Amino acid sequence: DGAGRAHRHGSPGRRASRSCTRAPKGMKLVRKRSVPAQLFEADVRMVMLNVYDLTQSCLVGAFNQAALVLIQGGIFHVAVEVWKQEFSYGFSDWGTGVACMMPRRDTTHTYRGSVELGHTELSGKECHTVVARLAMAEDWQGRHYSTWAHNCTHFARELVSHLGVDPVPAWVDRLGRVAEGFVAPLDATLMACCSRHQDSREKCEALWSDFSP
Repeated sequence: DGAGRAHRHGSPGRRASRSCTRAPKGMKLVRKRSVPAQLFEADVRMVMLNVYDLTQSCLVGAFNQAALVLIQGGIFHVAVEVWKQEFSYGFSDWGTGVACMMPRRDTTHTYRGSVELGHTELSGKECHTVVARLAMAEDWQGRHYSTWAHNCTHFARELVSHLGVDPVPAWVDRLGRVAEGFVAPLDATLMACCSRHQDSREKCEALWSDFSP
Protein backbone atom coordinates (compact mmCIF):
# COMPACT_ATOMS: atom_id res chain seq x y z
CA ASP A 1 0.00 0.00 0.00
CA GLY A 2 3.01 2.34 -0.15
CA ALA A 3 2.85 3.24 3.49
CA GLY A 4 6.47 3.05 4.63
CA ARG A 5 7.50 2.12 8.14
CA ALA A 6 5.26 2.68 11.10
CA HIS A 7 5.81 3.75 14.68
CA ARG A 8 4.14 3.13 17.99
CA HIS A 9 3.80 5.97 20.52
CA GLY A 10 2.49 5.75 24.07
CA SER A 11 0.43 8.61 25.50
CA PRO A 12 1.89 10.36 28.57
CA GLY A 13 1.13 8.51 31.76
CA ARG A 14 -0.55 5.67 29.90
CA ARG A 15 0.73 2.28 28.84
CA ALA A 16 0.56 1.77 25.10
CA SER A 17 -1.96 -0.88 24.10
CA ARG A 18 -0.62 -4.05 22.57
CA SER A 19 -0.32 -4.31 18.83
CA CYS A 20 -2.39 -6.95 17.04
CA THR A 21 -0.93 -10.33 16.19
CA ARG A 22 -0.81 -9.35 12.52
CA ALA A 23 -1.08 -5.87 11.10
CA PRO A 24 -1.54 -4.59 7.55
CA LYS A 25 1.59 -4.14 5.48
CA GLY A 26 3.12 -0.79 6.37
CA MET A 27 1.71 -0.68 9.89
CA LYS A 28 4.06 -2.74 12.00
CA LEU A 29 3.68 -0.94 15.30
CA VAL A 30 6.87 -0.40 17.27
CA ARG A 31 7.97 2.17 19.79
CA LYS A 32 9.36 5.39 18.31
CA ARG A 33 13.08 5.76 18.80
CA SER A 34 14.54 8.94 20.23
CA VAL A 35 15.70 11.40 17.58
CA PRO A 36 19.23 12.85 17.70
CA ALA A 37 19.28 16.65 17.78
CA GLN A 38 21.01 16.90 14.40
CA LEU A 39 18.16 14.96 12.80
CA PHE A 40 15.41 17.03 14.39
CA GLU A 41 14.48 19.00 11.26
CA ALA A 42 14.35 15.85 9.16
CA ASP A 43 12.13 14.30 11.81
CA VAL A 44 9.60 17.16 11.83
CA ARG A 45 9.44 16.98 8.03
CA MET A 46 8.41 13.34 8.29
CA VAL A 47 4.70 13.10 7.52
CA MET A 48 2.95 10.59 9.75
CA LEU A 49 -0.53 9.16 9.41
CA ASN A 50 -1.73 8.79 12.99
CA VAL A 51 -4.33 6.05 13.29
CA TYR A 52 -6.91 5.93 16.08
CA ASP A 53 -9.64 3.48 16.98
CA LEU A 54 -12.82 5.47 16.36
CA THR A 55 -14.20 6.76 19.70
CA GLN A 56 -12.98 5.62 23.13
CA SER A 57 -15.20 2.54 23.05
CA CYS A 58 -13.45 -0.66 24.13
CA LEU A 59 -15.83 -2.53 21.79
CA VAL A 60 -14.46 -0.64 18.79
CA GLY A 61 -10.93 -1.34 19.97
CA ALA A 62 -11.65 -5.05 20.30
CA PHE A 63 -13.33 -5.11 16.90
CA ASN A 64 -10.36 -3.40 15.25
CA GLN A 65 -7.94 -5.77 16.94
CA ALA A 66 -9.72 -8.69 15.29
CA ALA A 67 -10.49 -6.93 12.00
CA LEU A 68 -6.85 -5.99 11.39
CA VAL A 69 -6.01 -9.70 11.45
CA LEU A 70 -9.01 -11.00 9.55
CA ILE A 71 -9.64 -8.38 6.87
CA GLN A 72 -6.75 -5.93 7.26
CA GLY A 73 -9.14 -3.10 8.04
CA GLY A 74 -11.15 -1.57 10.85
CA ILE A 75 -13.12 1.42 12.08
CA PHE A 76 -10.52 4.17 12.32
CA HIS A 77 -10.08 7.90 12.72
CA VAL A 78 -6.94 9.23 11.05
CA ALA A 79 -4.96 12.46 11.22
CA VAL A 80 -1.87 13.80 9.47
CA GLU A 81 1.15 14.81 11.54
CA VAL A 82 3.80 17.17 10.16
CA TRP A 83 5.99 19.89 11.67
CA LYS A 84 4.93 18.92 15.21
CA GLN A 85 1.21 19.44 14.58
CA GLU A 86 -1.61 17.02 13.82
CA PHE A 87 -4.36 17.92 11.35
CA SER A 88 -7.68 16.17 10.86
CA TYR A 89 -11.22 16.68 9.65
CA GLY A 90 -14.51 16.11 11.43
CA PHE A 91 -18.07 17.29 11.84
CA SER A 92 -18.93 20.84 12.86
CA ASP A 93 -22.33 22.48 12.53
CA TRP A 94 -20.64 25.75 11.50
CA GLY A 95 -17.29 26.82 10.08
CA THR A 96 -14.40 24.64 9.04
CA GLY A 97 -14.17 21.00 9.99
CA VAL A 98 -10.37 21.07 9.94
CA ALA A 99 -8.74 20.90 13.37
CA CYS A 100 -5.20 20.90 14.70
CA MET A 101 -3.75 19.64 17.97
CA MET A 102 -0.67 18.13 19.52
CA PRO A 103 0.21 14.90 17.72
CA ARG A 104 -1.37 11.69 18.99
CA ARG A 105 -3.32 13.51 21.70
CA ASP A 106 -6.89 13.32 20.36
CA THR A 107 -8.86 12.33 23.45
CA THR A 108 -12.02 11.71 21.42
CA HIS A 109 -10.47 8.54 20.02
CA THR A 110 -8.00 5.84 21.11
CA TYR A 111 -4.54 6.10 19.57
CA ARG A 112 -3.40 2.87 17.90
CA GLY A 113 -0.28 3.65 15.87
CA SER A 114 1.31 5.65 13.06
CA VAL A 115 2.46 5.09 9.50
CA GLU A 116 5.37 6.98 7.95
CA LEU A 117 4.44 8.51 4.58
CA GLY A 118 7.79 10.12 3.82
CA HIS A 119 9.47 13.51 4.20
CA THR A 120 7.81 16.63 2.83
CA GLU A 121 9.91 19.23 1.05
CA LEU A 122 7.63 21.97 2.38
CA SER A 123 8.71 24.28 5.20
CA GLY A 124 6.61 24.69 8.31
CA LYS A 125 5.17 27.94 6.93
CA GLU A 126 4.36 26.32 3.59
CA CYS A 127 2.60 23.45 5.36
CA HIS A 128 0.61 26.01 7.36
CA THR A 129 -0.47 27.69 4.10
CA VAL A 130 -1.58 24.39 2.57
CA VAL A 131 -3.67 23.44 5.61
CA ALA A 132 -5.14 26.94 5.90
CA ARG A 133 -6.28 26.87 2.27
CA LEU A 134 -7.96 23.51 2.81
CA ALA A 135 -9.56 24.71 6.05
CA MET A 136 -11.11 27.66 4.24
CA ALA A 137 -12.26 25.62 1.23
CA GLU A 138 -15.96 24.84 0.90
CA ASP A 139 -15.31 21.09 0.63
CA TRP A 140 -13.86 20.95 4.13
CA GLN A 141 -16.46 22.92 6.02
CA GLY A 142 -17.72 20.86 8.94
CA ARG A 143 -21.31 20.63 7.73
CA HIS A 144 -20.17 18.58 4.72
CA TYR A 145 -18.76 15.83 6.91
CA SER A 146 -20.17 12.36 6.24
CA THR A 147 -19.10 9.33 8.24
CA TRP A 148 -18.67 7.22 5.12
CA ALA A 149 -18.61 9.47 2.04
CA HIS A 150 -16.59 12.53 3.16
CA ASN A 151 -14.58 11.95 6.29
CA CYS A 152 -11.17 12.20 7.96
CA THR A 153 -9.61 9.72 5.56
CA HIS A 154 -10.70 11.72 2.51
CA PHE A 155 -9.16 14.83 4.09
CA ALA A 156 -5.93 13.00 4.92
CA ARG A 157 -5.63 11.84 1.32
CA GLU A 158 -6.12 15.39 0.08
CA LEU A 159 -3.60 16.86 2.51
CA VAL A 160 -0.81 14.34 1.90
CA SER A 161 -1.19 14.82 -1.86
CA HIS A 162 -0.27 18.49 -1.31
CA LEU A 163 2.62 17.53 0.97
CA GLY A 164 4.18 15.40 -1.76
CA VAL A 165 4.51 12.15 0.18
CA ASP A 166 3.18 8.60 -0.11
CA PRO A 167 -0.61 8.18 -0.26
CA VAL A 168 -2.78 7.04 2.62
CA PRO A 169 -2.73 3.21 2.59
CA ALA A 170 -5.91 1.58 1.32
CA TRP A 171 -6.45 -0.61 4.41
CA VAL A 172 -7.23 2.44 6.55
CA ASP A 173 -10.74 2.83 5.15
CA ARG A 174 -11.20 -0.54 3.44
CA LEU A 175 -14.00 -1.51 5.79
CA GLY A 176 -15.70 1.86 5.39
CA ARG A 177 -15.68 1.63 1.60
CA VAL A 178 -17.17 -1.86 1.71
CA ALA A 179 -19.75 -0.92 4.31
CA GLU A 180 -20.78 2.48 2.93
CA GLY A 181 -23.81 1.22 1.04
CA PHE A 182 -25.06 -0.82 3.97
CA VAL A 183 -24.53 1.36 7.02
CA ALA A 184 -25.15 4.90 5.75
CA PRO A 185 -28.26 5.09 8.01
CA LEU A 186 -25.87 5.03 10.99
CA ASP A 187 -24.40 8.36 9.87
CA ALA A 188 -26.50 10.48 12.22
CA THR A 189 -25.61 8.35 15.25
CA LEU A 190 -21.87 8.43 14.62
CA MET A 191 -21.90 12.14 13.81
CA ALA A 192 -23.19 12.84 17.31
CA CYS A 193 -19.93 11.35 18.61
CA CYS A 194 -17.79 13.05 15.98
CA SER A 195 -19.28 16.44 16.84
CA ARG A 196 -16.82 16.51 19.76
CA HIS A 197 -14.22 17.19 17.07
CA GLN A 198 -15.62 20.73 17.04
CA ASP A 199 -13.99 21.47 20.40
CA SER A 200 -10.46 21.04 19.06
CA ARG A 201 -11.37 22.94 15.90
CA GLU A 202 -12.51 25.96 17.93
CA LYS A 203 -9.20 26.01 19.76
CA CYS A 204 -7.46 26.25 16.42
CA GLU A 205 -9.44 29.13 14.88
CA ALA A 206 -6.45 31.48 15.20
CA LEU A 207 -4.44 29.27 12.87
CA TRP A 208 -6.88 29.89 10.03
CA SER A 209 -7.82 33.51 10.81
CA ASP A 210 -4.23 34.66 10.35
CA PHE A 211 -4.15 33.37 6.79
CA SER A 212 -4.58 35.72 3.88
CA PRO A 213 -4.87 34.07 0.43
